[in-house]
Amino acid sequence: MRKFGLEQWPTTPRRTNLTNLLAAVSTELGYHPLVTITLIREMTPSKQKLQICIDKPRLFLQKLGPKTDTTVAARLLFALTKYLKEYCERFGHCLQRSEAEHIVTTIIKFEQLLDFYMHQPAKQVKQKLKNITNTKIEWVSLLAAVLGKRLNVTAETEIVVRSPHYFAGLKEVLEKSSESIVTLYIGYTIFSWFTPLVVSMETAGSAVSSLSFAQMRRWVEFQCIMLSENIFGFAYLHAFSSLPSFEEHQKTIVNATQDIIEVLLHYTKLTPWFKREDGALVRQRLQSMEINALVPDVAKIRRFVQEYYNNIPVYDKEIGFLSNLYHMQKFMTQRFWDRSIDSNAEAYKWPISSLRKRCALDMRDNRLYIPAIHILLIQESTKKMEFPQVPVLAYYILNALLPMFFQDGSVFDETGSYNEWWTIENEESFFRAERCLLQQYSKSVNSDLQQDEMRSLAAQIMSQNFLVSPSYKAYKRSLKKSGFNLSNFSLYESYPADVKQVFYLAHMTAVCDETETAQNSHLYQMFNEDLSDLYRVNIPFYNFPEFEKAVASCREPEASVLAKIQYCWIWNPY
Repeated sequence: MRKFGLEQWPTTPRRTNLTNLLAAVSTELGYHPLVTITLIREMTPSKQKLQICIDKPRLFLQKLGPKTDTTVAARLLFALTKYLKEYCERFGHCLQRSEAEHIVTTIIKFEQLLDFYMHQPAKQVKQKLKNITNTKIEWVSLLAAVLGKRLNVTAETEIVVRSPHYFAGLKEVLEKSSESIVTLYIGYTIFSWFTPLVVSMETAGSAVSSLSFAQMRRWVEFQCIMLSENIFGFAYLHAFSSLPSFEEHQKTIVNATQDIIEVLLHYTKLTPWFKREDGALVRQRLQSMEINALVPDVAKIRRFVQEYYNNIPVYDKEIGFLSNLYHMQKFMTQRFWDRSIDSNAEAYKWPISSLRKRCALDMRDNRLYIPAIHILLIQESTKKMEFPQVPVLAYYILNALLPMFFQDGSVFDETGSYNEWWTIENEESFFRAERCLLQQYSKSVNSDLQQDEMRSLAAQIMSQNFLVSPSYKAYKRSLKKSGFNLSNFSLYESYPADVKQVFYLAHMTAVCDETETAQNSHLYQMFNEDLSDLYRVNIPFYNFPEFEKAVASCREPEASVLAKIQYCWIWNPY
């Protein structure tokens, strides 16, 4: 069997996909991106160039050189890390200590991903980031357009736009930047980074108390939309306190969570990952859930952050890429608890390595532990401590509960238990899968496979090596309709395959590129590099029967289908 070195391993499609890389980065961070960046190909014969399309609002920017690859994605991450650090240095005195600590852990995660992607075994072609010379971006108008995209700019949304906390940071960062794609990306990110903080802190007083019920409902909906879409949507855990009176607020928070469930179900177009059955399960779970608030020790957090940083796996060229991926995934899904005692001699838990799970869910005790930060609203006149917006708090609780009910990509199994999948899928399994995949890939590129043979090979790879599931049910159904034998075609429904989907797509692209027959329509149409990434990668195929029909008939989906697709991702937002 031919030996594959790191440079030969088919990790990415031949035309490297910036969307894939940014989506993968967001997935690893556990965030749902605010900005959808998509590479699109103009279909007119006279214009065979690529452009970058940024939605919300829709702007067309120059392509970053002829070969956009992992280096560009890494540079975007580097720029974001740089500006986050610079912001902390300039405005650190304005932040609460716990907020600053969370920003530090976020920067560490960015640096970790930078190292991981820069060591990815793909050809690194350095490209200079080109400034945009034909467009003058008016940031205030741009941000107002983002808000107006979802709702009309009302008195409530103007509270966010006119916030001094928001502008003090954003203006300072953007004034020093050239109008490049990095600036635009950072601008959106910083905007989304501040919005949840501003919404909860600056409007929890008189601005909201005077609203009518209908206005309050609209305000809650606005909060849900903003929190569900921005890249740091779950970056801040808003103020909880381990005060004796906290139990009195528990029923209110649970009720607010119920309200937000209804909002999410109403806005299913904006939150396609939340289904009605999920809402029913969450409601059932809430009835018996005990919610405990925690106040973590800042010094302990700093110590654990340093330990976390010291334990980040180093890329080892000797053990192969999948083995490195195993170590990275294991580290990123482990939880290290800081079991400490607070002033009331009660133990609490603080998950420091798992940025995906800001709230610690103890299934055995049926308790939800919520780390607290000291940004409680204190009335200077009475020195009375008040809770900020209850709907915001409830949304974070909902965020902690939802992953229990997701089969694809969830770190919880169907019983709600935490799924330590690396204890099942051990290193030897990775080695076997790697050898098997390499053997199959070598066979595919050295033989003239017929259509049935290619289908069989794809089915073997999907069922034996990568265990990808619901996203590819459309492929399975199309094989069944064509009369293909599915006796050996089995997919596991609850396997966390979000990272592996990236490599499966990449491998199948490489396989399809080696076949010169256009009759392999099922594979060719799904993974061909000449098709727009908007619907080649960024959709869960099983959600759109229209797309499945389009695949079977070798035609592009209609515009109405694409309009729905642009809101959907195969990436797990948790």
